[in-house]
Amino acid sequence: MRSSRWIAAAIVLAALTCAPVLAQTSTPTPSMTWAENLQAKIDSLGMSDGQRTEIRNAFEKADKGYDEAILVTRNEMASVLTADQKTKLGAMADTAIQNHFSGKDVDTGKSISEIGKELGITKEQRDAFKDSLKRLDGKLDTIDQDLTKRVKEILRPDQIEKIKSWLM
Repeated sequence: MRSSRWIAAAIVLAALTCAPVLAQTSTPTPSMTWAENLQAKIDSLGMSDGQRTEIRNAFEKADKGYDEAILVTRNEMASVLTADQKTKLGAMADTAIQNHFSGKDVDTGKSISEIGKELGITKEQRDAFKDSLKRLDGKLDTIDQDLTKRVKEILRPDQIEKIKSWLM
């Protein structure tokens, strides 16, 4: 269920943020690029300027919600780390960034579990991280549901059915 919502949301979002790449064509053809094909499908919805604006506003509201939820979770997780763990984690990040910009391979091959062991993460900290991530997942699901509901309120039934047909 979640993946089809994201696909539909991505299609609508692309319609609102992509610059029009087709002159008069609204029928996808095999020679079109992915972006052109998507733009043609979106153009075929016949959305009004008002619909596009309302959908753009709904996505902007959702984006703010995502950002806020992620920031809260990041702060919760950071508050569980000791000063020494934060320092070690910062050094790991600095090294990865320096390697990236110097063209070195940034894949350390370390799993999250290995990094956790290196930082000395305790079971209590792990449990706190899991709880924070579980809350984040719930918040993101709520934002997704609200966004989907809002987009369905904005689009006409025939437009919704057309989007659904693209996903089949």
